Amino acid sequence: HSNCEPMSDMSSATIICNSQVVPAYKDNSNCGGCGNVCTLSICKNSICSNPDVGEIITFGHYEQDADPTNGKEPIEWRVLDINDEGQYLIISKKVLTQRAYDNADTGLIWSNSKIRSWLNGYPASYNRKGTDYTNDNFIDAAFTTEEKSMIVYATVPGYQDSICPSTSATTDKIFLLTIAEVNRYFTDKNDRKAHGTLSVFFE
Repeated sequence: HSNCEPMSDMSSATIICNSQVVPAYKDNSNCGGCGNVCTLSICKNSICSNPDVGEIITFGHYEQDADPTNGKEPIEWRVLDINDEGQYLIISKKVLTQRAYDNADTGLIWSNSKIRSWLNGYPASYNRKGTDYTNDNFIDAAFTTEEKSMIVYATVPGYQDSICPSTSATTDKIFLLTIAEVNRYFTDKNDRKAHGTLSVFFE
């Protein structure tokens, strides 16, 4: 790359990419060289490697710095779990946006909620509000066609509590954690605190 020249001191494993000094040994966007992006992996010692639980990976892009003129920023994800098939359960490191779960105060059900439809780009028939999200949704805004093909469908369990009535399980690519999952993966209350990006939008 014409805009990527090694620094004279390579002991620190830093390089210059687009006039910026980056640590090539751990930079997921320039792993071992400018433009070498680690997709669903993490840069370790200048090599894209499989992440461990708790590590941060980058995958997809979303507007986060309140400046759409400079393009979308890479999304950072925390690896919560890895199953026997090597599939990752990940959650965004920061709050990317803020939207209403649904338009009702009671009887909230994930299966027909607005947030489920918006996250996955479902048509009007999928939510009780009757809003079509096929052309305005998170999954299309954040991921390319190739990236979307890498996201597998997961079974989201039905649940019931004092606020939410019983609902059957659904199959979705993008979903919210259940309360049980939050308690399982975030045992420390300080770890459960969410921090937003510079650009957190309100519906």
